[in-house]
Parts: sequence; structure tokens; C-alpha cells
Amino acid sequence: MKFIFSFLLYIVFLSPVLATITEDCSPYNTNENICSGQPGCYWDDFDDTTPCQECPAGFGCINGNQTQCNNQLGAHQVHPLGASSCTDFICESGWRKTADGNGCELNCTNIPDNAYIPAGEENCNNWMCNQGYYKNGNTCVECPSGSTTSGDGATNINQCSCKGSSQPIYIAGVWEYCFITQNNNTGSYDSTTHSFDCIQNANHTETGPNSDGIYTINCTCPEHSSIENNECKCDTSNNYRMAQNNNGIYYCSQCDTNATATGTTCKCNSDYYGDGTPGNCTHCPTNSTTNGATGKQNVTDCKCGKGYYDTPTATIPVNCAICPAGSTTTGIGATAISECKMTSNTLFCDGNGNNCLNLLPPEITISASAN
Repeated sequence: MKFIFSFLLYIVFLSPVLATITEDCSPYNTNENICSGQPGCYWDDFDDTTPCQECPAGFGCINGNQTQCNNQLGAHQVHPLGASSCTDFICESGWRKTADGNGCELNCTNIPDNAYIPAGEENCNNWMCNQGYYKNGNTCVECPSGSTTSGDGATNINQCSCKGSSQPIYIAGVWEYCFITQNNNTGSYDSTTHSFDCIQNANHTETGPNSDGIYTINCTCPEHSSIENNECKCDTSNNYRMAQNNNGIYYCSQCDTNATATGTTCKCNSDYYGDGTPGNCTHCPTNSTTNGATGKQNVTDCKCGKGYYDTPTATIPVNCAICPAGSTTTGIGATAISECKMTSNTLFCDGNGNNCLNLLPPEITISASAN
């Protein structure tokens, strides 16, 4: 019997987790000490009528003046006095319930915009900036345009890096690439080694460094051009082609009215020759042609047409003469009268209708006889 009594005392006073004990505590309302000594009872100082209360379902009483739930509470969770369910809890001082109501989080008032307290953190000063921001004193500062961080928690601007892999970002009508120095204000931009930073045929302009050591590279397309497949391409529909001056600056140059723009070149149209720049496409000499070919550079690329042969001089490199009457060439490009061939077996008359003579030059022969 003595053993049983001792065991009950252990359960009431020492065990941190107790099973539910059903007990009629009302006979002990007049004496706190007696109430506190009864299994399953605790003394409630705020109840003047029946201060000796039964422990709620799911709770056990310890030392007669408090309740403790039989299950394990989460971090920083406590049961309110008189809780009727093991799921009832409040958060410790300095903590608040999470948005889902299932846990407790720090009740911090010093968290800046674009920051948060990591899960499990117990110090309001250990907040972290969101991705794309870095810590600067008591604020989170957004990374420079075109850059971001690899994740949350950046603590300085050097953890910002350009988005993508050397890819420019299209912002407010310009292609912009951010180049961030790793040693504030000591870096420099080298257009030779960083020429790949901008899209093809774009022009580079550098600004910086600013107070944080940031260089920004603006990559802009020339006038009369637009973006196509990550390249600046001139408006060929209006006869512009891509060109580059001696300083390496790209621009769109308009071709001659007798030329057609193709990429970086101007090609003179059929039956014209020259470099394709304005005023430099010249029509082939009379009776000569390029036979539909474009982009010809020299007058000698013009060939005499069918029925003509070339008789060049020192000052006239292409001089097309017509074949004698009754003869023609087999195609274009004849360079001698001997390439003129008879078109029939008829002799040429002297014009009086009576005497028909062979009026062809000696280089042209006939096989027909006079009629």
C-alpha cells in the first residue's frame, strides 16, 4: 500500500507528462494545499466560487497549480492557462503565430522591405535580403540594372552578377549590359575583351564607375536598324546596309539608287557596275550588259550583247560594235568581228536591185551563191 501511494506522488509531482486523470475536485474548494495535493486537481486563483479545478481533457496537473499538455508543443509555443485542447497554444513573448497558425515566428519590427527572417532564426537582427538585393546597413538595395544575386542573403554589391551568360538585357529601348568590378572603383572596361557583351553590330557606350564601382555598358543599335535574332540589322527594305567607320562605330549606310542592300554590302543591280555606294553605280556602256548578274565592280564586267562585238580602245574599255547586216553572235561577250555569223545563205545587194555583191568583210565568209 505504501508503494502504491509513493507511485501516485511521483506521477502527480515529478512526471513532466501525465495521462488524463478524472477527479471530482469540488470537495477541496476551501483549501489550496489540499486541492494541490489531489491527483487531477489544480488551484485557480481567479475563480472565487470553485477555485479547485479539474485538469482539462488532454492535460495533466503538475504541482497542483498549472496544466501541461500530454503531447509535445512546437518551438516557442505554450498552452494558455485553462486551455481545453492540446492544439491550443499561444506564442512566447516576442513571438507571434505564423500566417498559417501552425507555429511561432519572431515578432520583429525592424525587418526592411525585400527582407525576411529565415525559418528557425531566433534573432530579429539576423534578417536576410531577398534574391536580387544586397544588405546595405539596415536596408536591402536592389542590384544594378541587368544584374541579380545567385540567391537570398547577399551582404554586399559584389555578390550581384550580370544576368545570364554574357547576355545583354533589353531595357527601355536599349540593350544594356552591366559590368561589375570586384574591387570597388579599381576595375575598368576593355572594349576589346568585352566586345562580346553587346549584340552583334551594336555600338558600346560606357558609364561609370559609380560610387559602388559599377560600370554600365549600353549597347545601342544604329539609326535605321532594328533587332533581329540578337543582331542589329539595317533596314534593307529602304536600301540601308551595315557599315563601320574607322573608330569601329557601326552605322547604316544607304546604298545607291541603282544598288540593293544585302547585309554589309551594296550590290549594283543588273547592267550596272561599281561599289554600290551613292552615285557609284554606273550603267554599262551602250549595247553591253551583265546578263542579269548583280554586284559587278568594273566596267569590264559589262559584256557586249548578242549581235555586237567588243572593239575596246585605250580610253574606251568597252566599245560595242554591231555585227554586219545579216550576221549576229551566238551569245553575249563577243570580242571580235569573226564571232559574227551569217543568219542566212543570201548575198547582199548593192541597192539597185540588179547586182548582188558580197559586201561582207573578209572575216565573214558565205557558202551560198548569187541568185
